[in-house]
Amino acid sequence: MKRIQKIVPIILGIIIGISSCAFLPSVHSEPGVTVTVTLSGGDHTVALGAIVFTRHSEEGKVLMDHMAFDDPTYEKFKCGPGETKSMTFEVPQVPNDLEIIYISDGGAQTPYTIPTHRFQFGKKYSLPSPSPGTPQEPPPGDPPGDATIQVTLPPVRFAPYIYDSRQFCPVPQNRLSTAQKESETIQQMIGKAEESDLTQEQQENLEEARELQEQAANLIREAALLLESRNCIPANNRLLEAESLLTKCMGILLDIFS
Repeated sequence: MKRIQKIVPIILGIIIGISSCAFLPSVHSEPGVTVTVTLSGGDHTVALGAIVFTRHSEEGKVLMDHMAFDDPTYEKFKCGPGETKSMTFEVPQVPNDLEIIYISDGGAQTPYTIPTHRFQFGKKYSLPSPSPGTPQEPPPGDPPGDATIQVTLPPVRFAPYIYDSRQFCPVPQNRLSTAQKESETIQQMIGKAEESDLTQEQQENLEEARELQEQAANLIREAALLLESRNCIPANNRLLEAESLLTKCMGILLDIFS
């Protein structure tokens, strides 16, 4: 993609906080992430028409495709020069891919994507202006400027008697590594079971084990992301869920191999 010479001074700060309850395992199917998008027009007029948060597995499988905002009028989330506006959304999972449609300075409606392999929490990404109308991604190697989209996972604030997650983390790193290794071991066991001559009942049990392992692997990846940003209590909740799923999965596999 050609480097964009003129960049809109837009700041879209996306602040993600975890809404799961302290010390209690979160229910993975319920909304667990609060996302705040902040739009700043700088010297320009800019508006968003759509915001989509997605999450992909390492294999590229879509785990979440969440339309958080849709306004074909481009009036509900709009900023003029010098203005700043924020909107907050509930997202089912921690996203690793962002898509928006925006217009700026009278330009055309423009889809803009930060794909999974480029997406990083805390990194700033540039937006071109006037909006060109053709699909855009962050220009490779483009240094952050005033026109940016930023996604961050800030520390979660709890009552004073709970340790500040920026200073104290109750989830040892080796616990995460152990869960990752156990998930990989179970995945290998599933692969061996697939090569075996199984009964119909065993095949059904194997399919259940495969689904449990995939769910656990997703939770472990979310826990790793949360630990990187010191959101330790939500990370602990994810690991508790993952460990429970892996234990159940291992029991199913042991029955198959017995």
